[in-house]
Amino acid sequence: MKKILSLAFGLLTVFFLSCQNETKKNTPSPSKQTTSIYSSDTLHLSLNYPSNWEIKTNQNALNTVGLYEPLTDKQDTYQENFLIWMEEIPFQMPDSSYNKAAITQIKLANPDLNITNKGIFKSDTNAFGHFSFSFTTADSNSYHVEGYSLLKGKYGYNFSFTSEKSKEGQYTEQINAILKSFKKI
Repeated sequence: MKKILSLAFGLLTVFFLSCQNETKKNTPSPSKQTTSIYSSDTLHLSLNYPSNWEIKTNQNALNTVGLYEPLTDKQDTYQENFLIWMEEIPFQMPDSSYNKAAITQIKLANPDLNITNKGIFKSDTNAFGHFSFSFTTADSNSYHVEGYSLLKGKYGYNFSFTSEKSKEGQYTEQINAILKSFKKI
C-alpha cells in the first residue's frame, strides 16, 4: 500500500503542476451544471461529474483518472482537478486505519506539509475520511488540496481535489456532489 500511495502522490504532484494556457468559456454555477457519468470496470466505480469537465487517464497508471475543469478565462492558467485512484488491499483493515495510512504516507513523502484531518465526510451510502493541506511551489504558486479516502471491501479509493489557493472553497458544492454520486461497481 505504501508503494502505491507514494506512486499516487507522485502522480498528484505532476497533475498539480500541469498548467495549460488555453481560453475556454465561463462555466455555469455548480447548481446549474449538467452532469455526465464516469464509469470504470478497472477502477470498480462510477460517479457523476460536471459535463464540461475533461477526463484524462494516465496510460502508465491505469488505476488513476483525473477530472479537469476547463479554464474559465484568459487569466486562468490552472485547471482545477479531481483525481481518483484505486488500490487493491490484500488484507482486511478498518476504514479509519486506511484514512490514517493515506495521511501518514503523504506526510512521510512531504514532511513540511501541514495536513489537517477533517474527520468524516458522509454521503447517503459512504463515509469518506477527509483531510486537507495547502502548498506553494518553487515558482510561488499556491494550491489547496482536499483529500478523501474510502475503503470498500478489498478496494481502497483515494480522491483529491486541487485548486489554486485563491479559489479554496469555491468548489465545495461540486466536489460534494461528485463524492455523493460515487458507487462501487
